Amino acid sequence: MIMLKNCLNCKKEFEAERNAREYCGRKCFGLSSRLTGPCSTCGVKHARIRPTGYEAWYNHPKTGKTICDSCYGKIPRKRECVNCGLVPSTRWHSNEKGTICHKCAEGTRRVKVKIDVFTHYCNGNPVCCVKDCSIDDIDMLALDHTNNDGTSHRKEIGGKTGSHMYDWVVKNNYPKIFQVMCWNHNIKKQLNRIRKYS
Repeated sequence: MIMLKNCLNCKKEFEAERNAREYCGRKCFGLSSRLTGPCSTCGVKHARIRPTGYEAWYNHPKTGKTICDSCYGKIPRKRECVNCGLVPSTRWHSNEKGTICHKCAEGTRRVKVKIDVFTHYCNGNPVCCVKDCSIDDIDMLALDHTNNDGTSHRKEIGGKTGSHMYDWVVKNNYPKIFQVMCWNHNIKKQLNRIRKYS
């Protein structure tokens, strides 16, 4: 049933589809309960301006006092991460399974980058480059410098190792100074090099 009402905020007449509706739109409804500063946590008097043109103020979930958007974003929130359960986190992500915490999302991203790098250097199938070695477990493979200059190379690029090295490889268009080896053959290669000079 449609009826005419006067908006409690702007006093203009509007057509209300439901009897409980008291405002002509979302803008007037927001203005009627809009929060203002200063922030009770950091004391700033002005918050970030939203695209709507108004400042972003929030109620603290525990104390109920007004806080700015910056302080609101720093409050750890407990949600149910579909990977690890309840984890206090200030950043959340979503995937095909549901909501996950930032730690799980970053771990998933690192594994994906590692697989992409190894797949590139192994022409589609991550496996140890040593002849007759069939180890293809991604956790047992490592990125090896073909010229045995890993230490000097890491110093040049700022000491990057692990997932930081994989990110560097992707950003630099997969340089041809690497190969994929299993951990055993990688250590064996180093031992042979040490014995050569001893």
